[in-house]
Amino acid sequence: MIEVKNGFVPEALLEQLYKLTPMEDSFGINTVALVDGQPRTLGLKELLEVFLQHRFDVVRRRSQFRRTKAADRLHPVEGLLIAILDIDEVIRVIRSSDNASQAKERLIDIFELSQIRADWILDMPLRRLTKFSGLELDKEKAELEREIEQLDAIINDEKLLRKVVSDELAEVAKTYGTPRRTVLLASAGTTVTSAATSLEVADDPCFAFLSSSGPGRAYVRRGPPRARRVAGQPRRHHLRGAHHSPRRGGCADLARAADQGRRAGHARAPRLRQRPQSPGRSAAQ
Repeated sequence: MIEVKNGFVPEALLEQLYKLTPMEDSFGINTVALVDGQPRTLGLKELLEVFLQHRFDVVRRRSQFRRTKAADRLHPVEGLLIAILDIDEVIRVIRSSDNASQAKERLIDIFELSQIRADWILDMPLRRLTKFSGLELDKEKAELEREIEQLDAIINDEKLLRKVVSDELAEVAKTYGTPRRTVLLASAGTTVTSAATSLEVADDPCFAFLSSSGPGRAYVRRGPPRARRVAGQPRRHHLRGAHHSPRRGGCADLARAADQGRRAGHARAPRLRQRPQSPGRSAAQ
């Protein structure tokens, strides 16, 4: 807590504290990043834009990779389903072949299979060519087709791609985010020092009162100009048991003198410097 003496503007003093002390600190960060293989100095908005574009590319490539992997799995699964539907003929062709190469060629010719499907049929154990295995393959085929459809939608629809990125970032914030440790006030951003703000009170007209209560004791008091009670007659002030002499003039220097006198307590108050009298004004002693 800082107590501000009379004659000074608290807001201007706060600006000086922000400027001249470590009460507020600013620091620089290195925002150089590689963008398309070239180093660039980016602002906050540009950093966010580049990061979002990177996330879009990552999700798009990831979806394409998963789609290709699912399609590669769907291809032999469909071949196995074809073999299970006519398992007796498949077994006959394999047994009547002289070797694996001949069996593979005959399967391709008879069932119009690709080489990948023919290899999967030949590599699959006979115990898997059962009714239950057929149900499993049907279920796997449906899941693969549904996954491929979803991935195709993400790849081809820009809005859906943005939604996926948004949902993933929200999940990251929910999982790894921490509560905010600072508070944003309504007065934030007013700490910039303004050259137009004066540290001292403006030198406006005011009244100064000098009173003495005995040898070595004197008090100085200042106050704003008073409205006249009667037209043409200034309002009079009386200090009981004290001699006073009002003086009009600037209040900035009088404020400093009054503050020094108040802080000194019962010590001798500083003398006000006598200025040349102006017509219609009296000098304070």
